Amino acid sequence: MAPRTSAFVVQMTPSTPLSVDFPPKSPWATMFKQPVRTYSCWQVHSRRILTAAVVLIVIAVLSLHLDHNQVELSRFGQAIGNPHIYSQSQSCRPDFGLLRELNLTPTIQYGRARMVVEFTKEKLNFTESLDQQSPIFRPLDLVEDDESPEQQLRTQAQCAAPTKVSVPISKPHTDASHIIFGVSTTVERLESSVSQMQHWLAHTQARLIALVEPSAASGTLETHMRTLGIDVTIQHSNETFNDRYFALIRALHAARRPTTHWAGLVDDDTFFLSPSALVARLATHDHTAEQYVGGLTEDFRQVGYFGYMAYGGAGIFLSAPLLTHLNSVYPECRRRYRHLPHGDGRLAQCIYRHTTAKLTPEPGLHQVDLHGDPSGFYEAGRAQPLSIHHWRHWYLVDVVRLSAVAAVCGDAGLLRRWRFADGWYLTNGYSVVRYGAWDVDDAAMELTWDRPGGEVSEEGYEHSLTPLRARDQGKVSYRLEGVVRAGEVVRQFYVYRPGEGREDGVLEVSWEGG
Repeated sequence: MAPRTSAFVVQMTPSTPLSVDFPPKSPWATMFKQPVRTYSCWQVHSRRILTAAVVLIVIAVLSLHLDHNQVELSRFGQAIGNPHIYSQSQSCRPDFGLLRELNLTPTIQYGRARMVVEFTKEKLNFTESLDQQSPIFRPLDLVEDDESPEQQLRTQAQCAAPTKVSVPISKPHTDASHIIFGVSTTVERLESSVSQMQHWLAHTQARLIALVEPSAASGTLETHMRTLGIDVTIQHSNETFNDRYFALIRALHAARRPTTHWAGLVDDDTFFLSPSALVARLATHDHTAEQYVGGLTEDFRQVGYFGYMAYGGAGIFLSAPLLTHLNSVYPECRRRYRHLPHGDGRLAQCIYRHTTAKLTPEPGLHQVDLHGDPSGFYEAGRAQPLSIHHWRHWYLVDVVRLSAVAAVCGDAGLLRRWRFADGWYLTNGYSVVRYGAWDVDDAAMELTWDRPGGEVSEEGYEHSLTPLRARDQGKVSYRLEGVVRAGEVVRQFYVYRPGEGREDGVLEVSWEGG
């Protein structure tokens, strides 16, 4: 982000005079009641002593009026034994302890943005433009003592003016009691999936049946998940992974209730961004008929190999009547299609050859069959996906970190994109980028991923992702690497690592309710 003149700039280096500019309405300008002055080098040392004394006195006075409430927070997505204490005096200062945990260069370029969420019932575009410029970046020394007077003065410049953004209202509670999910996995993989499942399963009244290999740890895990609000039942099975997946038909049918409308088959890395959006989308399908709802792979070339079917990682939804029909033909389907290498393929053959149901494609359910760098998909600013997949195997996206900001902006705010007036884009929960091209086509998705065994092009993606544009070689990308939740505020840390001896960049984005 290009440097600009700020209303409040503090610059201090050993070889230049000390210059401090206060905006007219700044409380600091009111306190000193004198015009800004620039001191020559021979005055710097005495002035620094005086400045340090004044700063310390002001901090001491302000601290008498601050409410130091202890808050529970998560340090970059992990639990902390001793919660920090945050107060108004600290809200404008970088958290040096958290920044140092990011393993950055000794000196970084640091900026802040303060986003204030205003909920609305009005229909919004998923990409909205802002009148504000992107945040200003300044050098920050992570080695220097952050309590030094010079550092305290310097960090006062990081107080960001609020940027108001509109977000659709999200339902605070989702009733998904009519959905029962099934997953074939292992206890170890299920345990590693608990934190992401909390986002879309906890306290929704939806139930989860997990078929796993026999394990002594399953009982403890089941109890733990239930304490988190996830209504799970873990069942043991000695069958292979794919056999267990197909056996979910029997398990889900046995667990259904009269109120069950849908059975959802998922992978342990299937992630639903908004459970309320999923419930609303399923409500558009007739659950009283035999319905087979799912998402195709994004790459149509794979359809030619694996078949036209619902791909399991995106989530497969069977209406209750279809589930009952499949259960009645389960023994025959198990025998005839057991040779097929994938569980979702076996399921598709059983449906196509033993019922009249056909696939109803749901575009919001995403398999995300994209290798390498999927940033173009996540930064596209299109409608929010219902589901994403492969985020911890084919590529790395921390969905727990991504979804943490929902505590402030709701599920509807996840991956929502805002364009600053100077051309930078914030994709909430994923990245902050500036494209090198001047004529970026906002409607086109940047083609950033790879296709194993061949050159990647628009061919094969016409049904799912087009229009596409070529990879932007000049793009500067800050990726989300840390999140802290303190009370009603969520702080995101987007990091740029250019390498080659250059300083890292950090943009801290704080989110709060309006």
